[in-house]
This record gives sequence, structure tokens and C-alpha cells, in this order.
Amino acid sequence: MEPSGTAFIVSPTRVLTAYHCIADDPQNPTNKHAKIWILAERVERTSGGRVVPIGATIEVQSVTFNMSADFVVLRRTDDLQFNEHDILRLCPKDQNPPWNSRESLNLNVYHCPIELFNANRGMDAVHAVSLDAKRTIVSKHRCWTDRGLFVGSSGAPYVIANRGPTFGMVYGMHVESINSAQTRSDFEEDRDPDEVQSEITDSLVECYGSFGRAIIVSSYKILTDAIA
Repeated sequence: MEPSGTAFIVSPTRVLTAYHCIADDPQNPTNKHAKIWILAERVERTSGGRVVPIGATIEVQSVTFNMSADFVVLRRTDDLQFNEHDILRLCPKDQNPPWNSRESLNLNVYHCPIELFNANRGMDAVHAVSLDAKRTIVSKHRCWTDRGLFVGSSGAPYVIANRGPTFGMVYGMHVESINSAQTRSDFEEDRDPDEVQSEITDSLVECYGSFGRAIIVSSYKILTDAIA
């Protein structure tokens, strides 16, 4: 039950996440992956270090995926539907806010940084955390932002934060972080704990220079068809 990423609801019966989150080998994804997954409302890390699901859990199965584009659509296996107010609306392709060198889009990025939690503090709930991010480059149906995220952020939605007709809609989905904050899982187990904590702290201070890659969701017809 170790969490592998973040998913978000895109229709009454379907959720979206990054494909590498469900791949057998996330570092080197292939077409081989488990068909059935458990979607948890949230998770907690216990005092013993275990991560356990809290609240409702829902079984989902893959409907369609694209390994190179790094997305997978998963469908509920039961006959129930998600609450309408939990469904995130996708920004239509023809309404994607334009980008130029003078202005960029403000995004809220929601994610669950599992590995940043301290197991010694007892029960720590993982809640959605928002970060301001600015889109800097758009290339081949992907956008780059000037802030990266953390372990567990893959599959998280980029939500348009500035006011206007597209306010509150999902613009993209996070798939990669570069030069982001380090976590305990990045270090060898035999490293001195104080040295590890020092390096993690330094990386947190310096991660303002990190950046990430996201899929512009509405740019893939196979994806939008699967959601519909």
C-alpha cells in the first residue's frame, strides 16, 4: 500500500495520473503495469514509518494510457460515481491561456509530498499543498514551470489561479521534477542521519531554482476522449 503518486478526478467515474506512477519500474517505464489500483482519499504516515490509507478507498482499473506522453486514465470498478463538486474541469484547448515573454500563467500545483513527513512525530496527515508556479516554456504539448515539486507529486493537477474565464480549471498534469528538494529516500541507508538532514535542509532552501515538466492535458485527443 505504499503510495506511488497523486491522481485527480476528471469525470464522474475516472481519475487521471502519470503513467510512470503505475508502471512496474517507474524509473524505466514499459507497457508492463498492474491493471488494478487503490485510490485513497488521503494517507498518513504512522509513528512506525508505515504509510496507510485514511478514509474511503476506491478500486480503479486502467482504461487507456500513453507511455511516451506519461498519462493513464483509470476508471472506478464499482457502479458508483464521484461527487460532482470533486471533479476538476479541464481547460478546453481553444481556451488555453496564451504565453509570451511578457506575461506568464500563474498556476496552483496540488501535490502530496509523502517523503517529507517525519515518522517520529506520530500521525501526520498528507494534505493537498499549493505552490505558486509560473509557466516559462511551452513545447510539444508540455509546459515547464519555474518550481519543481517533491516525491509523490507526479500526477498532480496544475490549476489556473488567475481570475478570468478559465479560473479554477486544470491546465496540465505534473510528470517530472528537476533540481527539486531532496528527501530521505534519496540517500543511502548507512549515511549519517545528521548529514542527511543537513543536506535535505539545504535542498529545501535552494529548491526555488528547481523546475518541473507538465503535460498540457487538453492537447491529447486520446486523453480527452478517454476522460469523456
